[in-house]
Amino acid sequence: MFVSVLVAVVLLLSTSMSTVAAQDAPSVEFNKAYGGGGFDGATSVIEASDGGFAIAGYTDSFGAGQNDVWLIKTDSNGNVEFNKTYGGADDDVAWSIVETSDGGFALAGRTESFGAGSLDAWLIKTDSKGNVEFNKTYGGGYDDAASSVVETSDGGFAIAGRTNPSGAGQNDAWLIRADSNGNVEFIKTFGGYASDGAESVVQTSDGGFAIAGFTESSGSGARDAWLVKTDSKGNVEFNKTYGGKDFDYVNSLAETSDGFALAGNTKSFGGSDEGVWLIKTDSNGNVQFNKTYGDANEDVALSLVETSDRGFALGAITESSDTENLDALLIKTDSKGNVELNETYGGKGSAYVNSLLETSGGFAIAGRTAPFGAGQEDAWLLKLSGNESGNGGGEGQGLPGFTVVTALLAILTAAVVAAKRRTE
Repeated sequence: MFVSVLVAVVLLLSTSMSTVAAQDAPSVEFNKAYGGGGFDGATSVIEASDGGFAIAGYTDSFGAGQNDVWLIKTDSNGNVEFNKTYGGADDDVAWSIVETSDGGFALAGRTESFGAGSLDAWLIKTDSKGNVEFNKTYGGGYDDAASSVVETSDGGFAIAGRTNPSGAGQNDAWLIRADSNGNVEFIKTFGGYASDGAESVVQTSDGGFAIAGFTESSGSGARDAWLVKTDSKGNVEFNKTYGGKDFDYVNSLAETSDGFALAGNTKSFGGSDEGVWLIKTDSNGNVQFNKTYGDANEDVALSLVETSDRGFALGAITESSDTENLDALLIKTDSKGNVELNETYGGKGSAYVNSLLETSGGFAIAGRTAPFGAGQEDAWLLKLSGNESGNGGGEGQGLPGFTVVTALLAILTAAVVAAKRRTE
């Protein structure tokens, strides 16, 4: 009898723990599209200090040129407070945005309208209303571009991207350190004989920098994911490649309390043609785990954040098996990369996610969508709520996790005592 009761309670405990660990899909708080009659898109989103959102991207519906850099500032409900375009007669795009310590914004991307070459990296600094305080181009006579920007601890900027110093068709990864006025303090290139590039940069807790992207010059495959760690002057402390024999790369990087997390896609691992890929390393770039997510469709992670419960959230795109359109994909994992939540968002058209952030009690996703809005493609902001990290699920889950475990342990104790008394 004692054994039967013990087995039953253990099974109940296991089942209940599994139920508690599952998370309900977050609910849609709002779903907004921004644009005109042309092709418009959001590439990066941040939560501003006033609780609203700032979105960077591009527009060919408004502005002066083919594509112009686009800044949209919204309130906490996604309603536009202002929008500004920046650019010239040619193609100009922003890929990254940060809110600066003075309450303004900095946007980084590329410009064909200004600068020394056919394509230059571009940094635009604005006040809190989007008015330009300065803009700087960086590059030579060929193709250069910025993919990511952060404000540094001294109020300057670190910019990562790619540069083609020779015009010979091969790129190097690029790290630019600028002061608070955008003036260059140093520029470092990293790479070899083939094509290499940086997609994401962070300033690390030791005052140095880490950049992540891809390399075709080293590693084990046609293209490998790449992590480069430098000191505060841009001198390499280590560089690591990750991948197999096929095409693998990362698009997003986060520093964690004990190392780094990188997200992108892989063709070398997993069961799909192209799968979402999460790599977790220690502080020296050594792999602690790597996980792939996806099915037979092509899935790619574009954005990664470490969540407040020390898990991870990945913003990705996935090909719909029904329509072959692209859907936005949100994957939430625990600290070991085990999936807690896997949800897609889209409609009859395509929904493409470029940027993801964790908000208080949920997530915000930015990208582009068609034909949900007014034009061919519109910039898109999706706010999700009702699923705070680590809460074990949304409303209607029943008892909180700790209470369930405590109750079941009490049942187990009572069962043991009762069984023991029967045998005495």
